[in-house]
Amino acid sequence: MKIFKNIKWLVLFFILAFIAFGLWLCKDLFINSDGPIYGNRTDFIKDIEFTETQKTELNEFLKSQAGVVNAKTVEHGIIINVIIYVESDVTIAEAKKIAESSLEKFPEDILKNYDLGFLIDTESDEETKVFPINGSKNQKSLEIIW
Repeated sequence: MKIFKNIKWLVLFFILAFIAFGLWLCKDLFINSDGPIYGNRTDFIKDIEFTETQKTELNEFLKSQAGVVNAKTVEHGIIINVIIYVESDVTIAEAKKIAESSLEKFPEDILKNYDLGFLIDTESDEETKVFPINGSKNQKSLEIIW
């Protein structure tokens, strides 16, 4: 009977230790909210900022291009996504040329420090075999990869 009491306390101790370890593990792995999402990799953004006026100028430039219906620019950390809506009769080559011409509107420090993503789609809801197309430009690359 005395051995059973000792085993009971030992089992209880291990169960409590296991629960404490599980709570500690969950806190460190899953509830880590003491810092920014990207860590300190994006601290340079304070010095090199893609401003709202630059976004507006880029969107206005894209909207002024032939065949473009609408344009939108969204920034997420060190990634800038440019969404371009074109008319349904625009070819892939023309759409790619529009996106590539927009690179001239980005300042040089933005091109060297940010990743750019381009999504070109038609504004209509009908599915086409041509659109949407997706392209991206890395910080180190010179052109958009489709």
